[in-house]
Amino acid sequence: MRLVYGVTIGIFTITAFFMFLLFNNVIRDHENDIDFINLIKTQSLLTHLITLNTESFISKSTDDKRVEIMSIVSEMQKNHNVIVNDYLSEKKNKEYSLGKEFYSESEQSFDSLITGYLNLVTGIVLNDIDEQPETIKSKNELLQSLSIKLFESYDEITNLFNQEINIHIKKARLYVVLLLLIIAFITIVIFVFIFQPLERSIKQEKIKLEERVEKRETDLVKAGLFAQGILKTVIDAIITITPEGLIQSFNPAAEKMFGYTEAEVIGHNVKMLMPEPYKAQHDQYLHNYHETGKAKIIGIGREVIAKRKDGTTFPADLAVTEINQGDYKGFVGSLRDITLRKDSEENLRQITALQKAILDGANVIIISTNVNGMIISFNACAENMLGYKSIEVVGKYTPEIIHDKNEIIERAKSLTEELNESIKPGFDTFVALPNRGEIDEHEWTYISKQGERLPVMLYITAMRDEENNITGYLGIARDLTEEKKLDRMKREFVSTVSHELRTPLTSISGSLGLVVGGAAGEIPNKALELLQVAVNNCTRLVRLINDILDMEKIESGHIDLQLQRINLIELVHEAIAANEAYTRQHKVKLRLDESSKDSYVNADRDRIIQVLTNLISNAAKFSPPQGTVTVNLQHVNRMVRLEVSDEGPGISEEFQEQLFRKFTQSDASDTRQKSGTGLGLSISKAIIEQHEGQIGFKNRAQGGTTFYFELPLRTASSLATEDTFRVETGKQRILVCEDDPDAADILRLIIEDEGFDVDISHSIENARTKIKNNNYAALTLDIIMPDMNGVSFLRELKDNVVTRELPIIVVSAIARESKNQMGAEALNVVDWLSKPVDEQRLLSEIKRAVDGINTEIFSVLHVEDDKDIAHLITVLLEGTATVDAATTLAEARDCLLERKYDLVVLDIGLPDGSGLSLLSTLSKQVPPVPVIIFSAHEPDVEISNQVTAAFTKSRTDNKVLLNTIRDNLNSISKSTESFHQS
Repeated sequence: MRLVYGVTIGIFTITAFFMFLLFNNVIRDHENDIDFINLIKTQSLLTHLITLNTESFISKSTDDKRVEIMSIVSEMQKNHNVIVNDYLSEKKNKEYSLGKEFYSESEQSFDSLITGYLNLVTGIVLNDIDEQPETIKSKNELLQSLSIKLFESYDEITNLFNQEINIHIKKARLYVVLLLLIIAFITIVIFVFIFQPLERSIKQEKIKLEERVEKRETDLVKAGLFAQGILKTVIDAIITITPEGLIQSFNPAAEKMFGYTEAEVIGHNVKMLMPEPYKAQHDQYLHNYHETGKAKIIGIGREVIAKRKDGTTFPADLAVTEINQGDYKGFVGSLRDITLRKDSEENLRQITALQKAILDGANVIIISTNVNGMIISFNACAENMLGYKSIEVVGKYTPEIIHDKNEIIERAKSLTEELNESIKPGFDTFVALPNRGEIDEHEWTYISKQGERLPVMLYITAMRDEENNITGYLGIARDLTEEKKLDRMKREFVSTVSHELRTPLTSISGSLGLVVGGAAGEIPNKALELLQVAVNNCTRLVRLINDILDMEKIESGHIDLQLQRINLIELVHEAIAANEAYTRQHKVKLRLDESSKDSYVNADRDRIIQVLTNLISNAAKFSPPQGTVTVNLQHVNRMVRLEVSDEGPGISEEFQEQLFRKFTQSDASDTRQKSGTGLGLSISKAIIEQHEGQIGFKNRAQGGTTFYFELPLRTASSLATEDTFRVETGKQRILVCEDDPDAADILRLIIEDEGFDVDISHSIENARTKIKNNNYAALTLDIIMPDMNGVSFLRELKDNVVTRELPIIVVSAIARESKNQMGAEALNVVDWLSKPVDEQRLLSEIKRAVDGINTEIFSVLHVEDDKDIAHLITVLLEGTATVDAATTLAEARDCLLERKYDLVVLDIGLPDGSGLSLLSTLSKQVPPVPVIIFSAHEPDVEISNQVTAAFTKSRTDNKVLLNTIRDNLNSISKSTESFHQS
């Protein structure tokens, strides 16, 4: 249908367009002809004026007349150019009209005539009138003649153009007739070929349209039902109102929200749902909107306060849309009750305010950053302690601004080693551990805006979102200034206490031990019992002081471990032997489970002995008389597990959680009944954890408790099975520890020729086994061994009570270098012989070591300000050495200038300074004087490595101290001879 209309309209449009072009052409030609005739008439008038003025000028010439004539001539010349160029030339080029030739001829004759006329007039006007009357008359006649001809030409041209106009009129009439005929023809064709089929098509379209309308009405009904379903189920209140503000619809959600039924609000002004002052402003708002079109809510939305039927109000989100469809106009409003959201926002505001108050009131520096390290928060404490205002750093700097750059560089190096990953100095240093899900706890030095240095303990954690993505970092720094001050005061106090308590206790304990041991002669039984009470209580007091000082060391992190590879079963034997007397006092048996086996660990020998002693003594205390304490050593999942089981009452369930806390025992009365400080288990736990182990306990089903600790197992290399069946000959046996078979055989032959039996070990592990299972008179040791350094093995033998007295002769290619490496420890070796070995010297040293002949009286300098301790050492060394006592550093230096000593026993705390200042003097003597530290102050690992041995007063019994001094003195004469020979 649309195509038919389009074709019809197109035909009429095209026809009309062509007819318009024809008419427009005719009309344009007609208009041009009319304009030309008017121009001819103008030229005729100008010609007449020129002729009259020229005649007048001939009779009487004036300048004004000349100017007037020439202006008319100029105007006429312009018009002539237009006639010739625009009209006659155009007519000449036409293919119709009165003929092309006519216009060409007319153009030539008319142009020459005008030109001649204007030249004549110009000549007359511009030349002076001084000619003869005859000449003047002749020019006047010529002017009259040309004027007449010109007027005739004007008439002729005008007639020609009038004929042209008549032709145009005839053409127009012809075109009108032709147009009417075409229109009539087209109308007939359209009626016959278009409108009749069109009528049929319209009827068919009408039927289809009626069907579509019926379907559309059905769809609209369904859509209306669907919309009503949405309005009934939607959780938002939807209200429609008229332009005047009257409610038209009110969905179920609105009924529930406001408490009105739909019938109660339909037709009422919507302001009934508003509290004051909104209610009073509503009508004016609608009026302003209709007048100005300026919306405050419509199409924008806002939060409002709504009023329920019961008068209560609630916050709501309101969105209003204007409806303007045809005759229907109105508004649709959607409201959502946001009471819960507002409550949540208020709670969040309160929480935020509380958090800000907490952050600002916290006595710690709290700084947070984004993921790039830029500071995003800086609490009040940070401002106060660092001198920066929050506005100065937030969004401008990273935390590096308050850190010591050298500390950052050092921390980056340590993290690189710890994480086995390159950590760059900078912000990456702070977040390397938090990025791995760990908390970075490290001590730093903050630098304030004023340049002041502030020690802090900084804890850095990563902040994450719900998807566990890192959103930033939080740093909490605690000022350590006061803690460090208190720690320094505490160390000074502990140092004073340790010296003032340990020194007299050592004197008391040592003296009592000597008296009880018979050093003062025979003692009556009654007096001996009283002395034994004093010894026992002195021991208790010593243990109490040692435990308290140990606890302080553990808490301050100053406990040092001297780790070495040791066989734990050897320490168990040693601990059992040391505690047998104690268990006998409690009438308890102490036994080692036969299933226990060799177990190698990296540990501090003295500290593990301390733990073993604590567990065994506890088990003995809490076991009933005639009970048994069992020690068992086993391997569990690559760990060495040591268990100490008693037959006591067990540990109550309510006490189990606090068992390893300080100053705790299972019953308040236990402290009095069983004695003890309640620190032993706490100290043991700290020691084991420093060894990367764990400690615990379990109640046994059959009664009693088993305490245990586990340490990482260090698997030893397989031991060479070199032991062969031997027939005992009664000869003294020498062990040769040499990895080279040929060298070992040479040593064996040399030593056997001198009448000794010889065993050979090609590894340190095999040597350990043979020393454990056999009794050797001496040992030759190569330093370069395949499985362990010989120097380390030598130290191990000298640290072991069982092998301490074993004479050792070093036979090695690096004997001299190793001796220098060991320093004072080299005195514990009989001799240091270089390869190739001197056979006679080797045999001489072996004989001297085996015979053990030493008749020398040694000289010992004892630097000690406590006279009782000095007297005790003098008594202990009677018959072994002469002892000179020095109570100050000055006296000690004087003694060293007066004579040479074989050994120095040194106290650290002296009235005029530290005894450690003497170490540099003693090390410069030739040969260096060995030093044994015996002090209430425990030296650190660095100092301990500079001396022969270091003992703490109240921790060391007389026997251990005496044996160490004798061991060093017995090796002095031999080492001195070796020193001079080398």
